[in-house]
Formats: sequence, C-alpha cells, structure tokens
Amino acid sequence: MRLLLIATIWIPYVISYYECNQRSVSCGCGFKKVEMNAHIVSGENAVPYSWPMIVSFRYDCLGNGDVATHCCSGTILSDSYILTAAHCVERIHASILLAGNVTIATGIYSRSEQFQTISKVDKIFIHP
Repeated sequence: MRLLLIATIWIPYVISYYECNQRSVSCGCGFKKVEMNAHIVSGENAVPYSWPMIVSFRYDCLGNGDVATHCCSGTILSDSYILTAAHCVERIHASILLAGNVTIATGIYSRSEQFQTISKVDKIFIHP
C-alpha cells in the first residue's frame, strides 16, 4: 500500500514537471517548464574589453532612419572578414550597402561608448 501511495503522489508531479506539445516541431520534451523572457537572470558583466573579436553590426534595421542602429553582433575572422548570422544581413538591400550605410563598430565594451572604431562594410556574402 505504501508503494502505491508514493507512485500516486509522484506520477502527477512528473507529468506536470515535463510537458511536450506534440504539434510543435521543437516540443522541448524532457525539459522543465520554463517561462521564457528576454532578460538575463543571474548573469555577469564581461570584463571590459576582454572580447576584442566581437563587433557591433549596424544599419537601419528598424526602418527609422538611424543607420547607426545595432542590429546584430559579429566575430572578426581576419582583417577583411566578419562572421555574423545570415538572418542579420538577408534583408539588406544593395542600395543600402552601396550608400555606405552598413557599418561595424569595433573596440567597444558598451554600444553607447563615445570613442568607437567604425568601418564601412563593402560586401556581404551569404553562405548557401
């Protein structure tokens, strides 16, 4: 009788602890229910200037006329190449690029720093 009682208590708990929506491709089976939000919880600030290979990729991605809007981050691969995610650049029209309105900012800790090294992007390649 004691074993049956323990199973009766634990089974509903386990079922509520793990959920899976079968209609979703990435259902998250086996993961604890987590409320998603855009905030970093219990994070730590990076040591200033400890990630010199990270850049701020900027253009008017919001469509508000501000060409210095931070849209994505990137990683310096060499003196000529920056790697970023394709979704960051797939909507950039050629006229925006030709006008010199796509830039990267390097050597910064915070995007609001007064002194930044700004470079114009000449070409964008999206890997197939």
